[in-house]
Amino acid sequence: MGNGRQRKNGILEKREKKNGKGIKKRVATGIVNIGMRNGSALLLVLAFVIIMAVIGAIALSFSGTASQHTRSAFMDVRAKLMARAGTEFALMAIEAHDFTDSCLKQVNLDTPAFDINMTFHYFMTNCGKCGSEFCSQIQTSETNGSVLIYTSVTPKLHDLFQVRTFRISIQNP
Repeated sequence: MGNGRQRKNGILEKREKKNGKGIKKRVATGIVNIGMRNGSALLLVLAFVIIMAVIGAIALSFSGTASQHTRSAFMDVRAKLMARAGTEFALMAIEAHDFTDSCLKQVNLDTPAFDINMTFHYFMTNCGKCGSEFCSQIQTSETNGSVLIYTSVTPKLHDLFQVRTFRISIQNP
């Protein structure tokens, strides 16, 4: 490449060529733009970083949703277990109550996470002092003293947990 220019640092080179008749002709051999190549690589890297950031944000969002769902499911199970325990506690309270003076109408439990409210409706052959609001008179002696227990469990932290559970059960003596 004695008589023509050579490529150096991406600058256009020109060489002189002789055609078959001995006439010299200048021919451009090419343009290499190193700056443009580096700029496109930068754009690709930026696009890759942005795509990875979006994927990371979506994964973080799904992780937060999954965590909230797990917490909600856990509190729902706890509320159902508290409703069951409240029903058992209500049965013990009914068994310990003296029905000669009055009927037990309601029992409330206060736990650190939940408020448990149990109300009763009795089925008796003689309602006595219970009143018609909390007692239904029946004719069969086999189910005399049966009680319908309505249990309601509500969380104390309403902002964090929106779980409310109800349980209705009938208990025979």
